[in-house]
Amino acid sequence: MFNIGILNKKVKENLINSNTKFKKKNYSVRFLTKPEEKRLLKVLPDSFRKLVKADLNCGLRRENICELDWKQINMDLRYIEVLKNKGNKHIILPINDKLYDILNETPKDKRSGYVFINPNTGDRYRNIERMWKKWCKEANIENLRFHDLRHTVGTRMAEKGVPVAVYSFSDTFEIGFCYS
Repeated sequence: MFNIGILNKKVKENLINSNTKFKKKNYSVRFLTKPEEKRLLKVLPDSFRKLVKADLNCGLRRENICELDWKQINMDLRYIEVLKNKGNKHIILPINDKLYDILNETPKDKRSGYVFINPNTGDRYRNIERMWKKWCKEANIENLRFHDLRHTVGTRMAEKGVPVAVYSFSDTFEIGFCYS
């Protein structure tokens, strides 16, 4: 497209061919150990503790767990349906016993519909990075991103012998697994 733009005198140069180097963020795979989990859960406020415990039982991405709405949850059939996500896939996650108990104990907010409510705003949690870093520091945990909770779920599933494979019926539909 740039070459066509050059021919038609719409652009001066092909920016793709330039020597621009993009920085790649290298992260090591990090997961939460059991002792770290205990320390972290101790310092978290009650409302956010429930969110973290829930995420440690389903492994949703930060935005998906923070935006989790009661409409996405079927407690009778015990699954969470995620439509808006990074891969634009329709994801069905089963609800294990621990997650079921957490969700059962969580009051339903009729105004917002979100499962996990920030008591300071009355809305879902947003921009949690600064708080997350503060809580990790209080718990004496280094280099833990919220995303690493997903790694923790995967690691614990592998430790229990759950296959890594995720059944995929098409490019837009997946079923995930939770460990118990």
